[in-house]
Amino acid sequence: MLCYPKPCVSVANPYPEAGTQIDALLFCSDLVLFRPKDRLLSVEDGSVFRPANDVYLTGAPFVVRWFSAKGAAQDITVPAGFITDLTSVPGPLRLFAGRVGPWLEAAVLHDYLYSAWQDFPQQGHTEIDRRFADDMMRFGMVASDVPRWQRWGIYWAVRLFGAASYHQPRRLRYANCEDDRIKHLIKTPDHEDRQTQ
Repeated sequence: MLCYPKPCVSVANPYPEAGTQIDALLFCSDLVLFRPKDRLLSVEDGSVFRPANDVYLTGAPFVVRWFSAKGAAQDITVPAGFITDLTSVPGPLRLFAGRVGPWLEAAVLHDYLYSAWQDFPQQGHTEIDRRFADDMMRFGMVASDVPRWQRWGIYWAVRLFGAASYHQPRRLRYANCEDDRIKHLIKTPDHEDRQTQ
């Protein structure tokens, strides 16, 4: 499967104005994950990107709605074909929180927000946006009823140890959503038109 540095659909900037406070979050769509059987290849030079058993792709757009303290609502869409490693947890800490669990949706959103700044060259990677990503993960865990002690432990782990991951650009972050292995999972107007004919 070929991988790309940008999504194959246009995406909106997910980051709010500086100083915006989050009040609540809800998940508006199911999280669809797809694990390719083949290794992921760079579209640029054909090199192997990562082993297939280490990554998953979003198999459909994943929509999250969050509310500011002032009551305004904003949607964030993680595009189909986004490459995620689920919840990044060092081996010794997996007794505390595994790669999957009720925090998974929040972790995939967090993965996206840790790399989406690359889709907006004018955005850059700021500590304000990193805090927003970490706070979104915390509110996502609240929405998923992750126990308080566990969500605060996960939150402080990303606050204390996530900076290097956030600031390090990810060269390839998306699979081609025109790939037949993903395409059948994604509803597009073209597919809907054919179904109604």
